Amino acid sequence: MRHGHGIFVAQPRDDVLTNALALRMQRSELTVGDVLDARVSLESALAAEAARTGDPDSFALMHGHLSGFEQAVRDADWPTANREHLDFHLGIIKALRLPALEMVIEPLQEYIIVSSIPTEPESQERWGLGSHDAIMAALHAGDAEAARTAILDHFAYTRSQRYAEHVKRSFREARTAVAEHLGEPR
Repeated sequence: MRHGHGIFVAQPRDDVLTNALALRMQRSELTVGDVLDARVSLESALAAEAARTGDPDSFALMHGHLSGFEQAVRDADWPTANREHLDFHLGIIKALRLPALEMVIEPLQEYIIVSSIPTEPESQERWGLGSHDAIMAALHAGDAEAARTAILDHFAYTRSQRYAEHVKRSFREARTAVAEHLGEPR
């Protein structure tokens, strides 16, 4: 509403839910470990279902994002690596072909992907090149249990001593650090 001008309706925006979730998570006392635990639980279940219902076209798209991710890491192009990594993991949701679920979960995935940015982003080793291969193999094979296990194995690094301090870090602090590293607004 503008006094003297009338009532105007804003165009709906897709980022409203993501921004609301971001604000809520930034204000919480959640740690990176809390977010990772939720993400592993959710993504392992979704990957198992995607193995049952996904199709070769969905998996080919995921493979393209995986290739783009790996090349970006080798090129030290961290913003592209982050985006392709996110798109790979969102591909699991897209493979389910459930648009309503995709609409609900995508903003969550976009935000919690922060938890998978390596503690030393410039380290190619820390990005886990090759660690997504078992996920792709299980999805292509249509093996739900192997997909679930591959996701759990993929996130095993978060339990290592190297990540002990990172998982205790507040999510707010981690998000700020990632935004600065990637040159994004906070």
